Amino acid sequence: FLEPFVGWKNLFSIYFFSVFFGAVCSHLFAPQSISLGSSGGVFGVCGAAIVFGIRYWNHLSTIRNRYFGLGLIPYVIYGLLSGTSGDMIDNWCHFGGIFSGVAFAFFLRAETSGSLRNRLVRRISLGVFTMTCLALWVFRIQLIPLQEQEFLGGWKIEQPSHWLQG
Repeated sequence: FLEPFVGWKNLFSIYFFSVFFGAVCSHLFAPQSISLGSSGGVFGVCGAAIVFGIRYWNHLSTIRNRYFGLGLIPYVIYGLLSGTSGDMIDNWCHFGGIFSGVAFAFFLRAETSGSLRNRLVRRISLGVFTMTCLALWVFRIQLIPLQEQEFLGGWKIEQPSHWLQG
């Protein structure tokens, strides 16, 4: 229901940046956990759907109003609360994803009302992402401390120091 309203490029951008920002939040606030998945992107898309549903409620049909805006909040709360029930669920990734999805959606407009602005928002976001990755690479910033490990056959690789040997 969201893609026809915001356009596939905006939806892809929301998802991509929510996954990236969710992973960064996971590494910054829970470096001891090993996190893999796209749940930050899912929460980001839900956050964007809430923002678009609230902002453009009068452009949506009554059926779509159930799936956008305030109708999604119980599902997001349930997802966040169920993430606290298990120790193998990385809620920092979920929080980072929903925060970035909501923030990204505040700058976008519905695809029918301003594609030039949306193109500018996507390009600025891509520039910020590229500069962040370049800064991490150029300045050799490690979000996770690494240590060299030797494996069978003399192979040496760097891996996070908090990983357990198995």
